[in-house]
Amino acid sequence: MRYSKEHQEKTKLSILNAALLKFRTEGYNGIGVDGISKEAGVTSGAFYKHFESKSEAFRNVVSEGLSALRMGLVINQQIHGRNWLNTFMKWYFSFPDSEVEAGERRPLPMEGGCALTTLSPEVARTDPETQHIFEQELGQIADVLAAGLPKGLVRKRKVSWAVLSLMVGGVVLARSVNDDKTAQDISTSVLAAIRKITQQP
Repeated sequence: MRYSKEHQEKTKLSILNAALLKFRTEGYNGIGVDGISKEAGVTSGAFYKHFESKSEAFRNVVSEGLSALRMGLVINQQIHGRNWLNTFMKWYFSFPDSEVEAGERRPLPMEGGCALTTLSPEVARTDPETQHIFEQELGQIADVLAAGLPKGLVRKRKVSWAVLSLMVGGVVLARSVNDDKTAQDISTSVLAAIRKITQQP
């Protein structure tokens, strides 16, 4: 049976979404094509019609995920102007606008996961081609971040690397602790450090 282009694109998207979920939750080496296909609700044969291998699917997931983060930076800069970084960081670390109701669990930073946070450790376990794509996408994210920093700030590119490292490290630590107050302390400390090095009010 010959499927329409729309159906094929929908199937490919389903596979990519399933791959993203599985790579995040089980790791690159913890899941295979069969597991991804099952999660997507397709056969392994359908998977191979869209991707030559698990590695190719992972490269697509990495590229799409980091592109989404880059576009998030761009959109925040366009909408929020000089205050864009504060706004973006509060969203990134999931700071609630009000106090949590009694007995309600405070949301941990970036529940659901940013691709940079969740997939970076997996990239290190893959092939040089994937690592090259990751490096290119990461460089573009650093460029966009640097372009949005205050005009008087020196060594913007180096500052952008520091900000990205604080973002990723802060989220990883905050998501790894069980106590909500500790997670919040990590998040607020990281945000304060980012404000200081980027000269934000």
